Amino acid sequence: MSVTRSDSYNRISCRATQNTTVSEFSNITKLNVLYGPREVVLSPNNSTTNLEEGQNLGPITCSADCNPTCTIQWKFNATVGDGRFVDQTTQNDELEIVNVRRSMAGVYRCLVRNKVGYNRKDVSLNVLFPPDRPTVRIGGQIVGERTEIRNESTSLKINCTTSSYPTSLLSIGRGTKELYNRTSNSISFNLRNVGCTDSGQYTCLAFNSKGRNKSVFDLQIQWKPLQVQSFSHADVDSTSVNLTWIPGFNGGAPQHFVISHDSPKTSEWIVVLNVSDSGQTQLISRLVQGLMPNRRYRFRIVSANRFGDTSQMPLYVEFTTKGLPESDPLVSGSMVGVAAGVSALIVVVIIGIVVFLAVKKLRKTEAEKGEKTRYGPTIRDASEQPRYGYDDDNMYANSPNSQNDNTLQVRYAAPSEPTKESTRTQNQDGLIYIDVDFEKPNESKMGRPVIHGDDSRTNYMQVDFTNNYTDSEAAE
Repeated sequence: MSVTRSDSYNRISCRATQNTTVSEFSNITKLNVLYGPREVVLSPNNSTTNLEEGQNLGPITCSADCNPTCTIQWKFNATVGDGRFVDQTTQNDELEIVNVRRSMAGVYRCLVRNKVGYNRKDVSLNVLFPPDRPTVRIGGQIVGERTEIRNESTSLKINCTTSSYPTSLLSIGRGTKELYNRTSNSISFNLRNVGCTDSGQYTCLAFNSKGRNKSVFDLQIQWKPLQVQSFSHADVDSTSVNLTWIPGFNGGAPQHFVISHDSPKTSEWIVVLNVSDSGQTQLISRLVQGLMPNRRYRFRIVSANRFGDTSQMPLYVEFTTKGLPESDPLVSGSMVGVAAGVSALIVVVIIGIVVFLAVKKLRKTEAEKGEKTRYGPTIRDASEQPRYGYDDDNMYANSPNSQNDNTLQVRYAAPSEPTKESTRTQNQDGLIYIDVDFEKPNESKMGRPVIHGDDSRTNYMQVDFTNNYTDSEAAE
């Protein structure tokens, strides 16, 4: 007899038969068929549930037909977990979650079992949320919103990752140009053999039905600058020229421009300007002065930064400066006359200075000799010299000793008594004088003009201020 769960609780009795003999029925026995849970029933019966963050899940009832009665247990396997199910706390075998969060997304399993067997049924919970801000990695290193500097000619792998549900459309772009995109929460893009043109602002953009987010970073490739554009000249004069140019890409570092011209005697270049770049791509103009008139020039410009320069591919401009204008004959003649006059004046001034210096030196020499003089300048013998007297009408006249027959009658000056105040005076040339006071004739006993400084004589002497009276002469 094959027993199924449908036979459960049936009443069973039996009797025996032998030939024509039949026994009575035995006592009635109740059949109890044991079976495990063949089917697990969830109510509501949704295999997948989509909720936004903050909404509630359940309650979800789990049941099954089994004999003996089954035990019911809920387990949870997080989407971002390690794949293992963990016990989920429930009440009355019902699953209910209030205020769901993205971390609650995953598979919820109702496990039913008894001593005969077990069964299960799963329900998936998807928590909807917009993409998080993407995480960017270059070469495995996380990149923030800062400038990333890399060397030229290398290869770079840019990885962009986000978290969202539903899955985002991720894209990587430079400036306004999209480089790569794919529907995934993680994408990668390779930059091979990078150069200066790969420098710029990069964007990792994540987008889904719940929102969008992005990360931005600057990538700077270290490289020598590009050459300038439109190098030209204008306003050529006899000694100057105006040069203009437009800066090229600076190679990811501050750049400057070196302007030089050819040398007429050697193969070297003579630097005349070194101009720093303001960082704005605009026309730059500079005036070069000090050029030679009527000469053919060749100018070149080189861009440079700390990584290199464009000296291998410079730009050139060539031009010839104008000659000097012809001079006006009248103006030239006037200029010649003025020049001659100025030259003559300079010669006269020089001669005057020489004479002045010579006289000054002579006087200085005489003054040095005068330092050894006891009585001052040389006084000649009175008998050999004319005498001078004093007359009321004619202050100066020849004395009676003069050879002039028309000698006036004069009164002679008298010397004064020597006093401490009667000191001789030495002037700036080292010459010494005696003082004759004609204003006070009555101070002497004879009523004559007073001679201050001569203690014994009454007559005037001829004083030779060009010779000094030395100690040796006094000894004689």
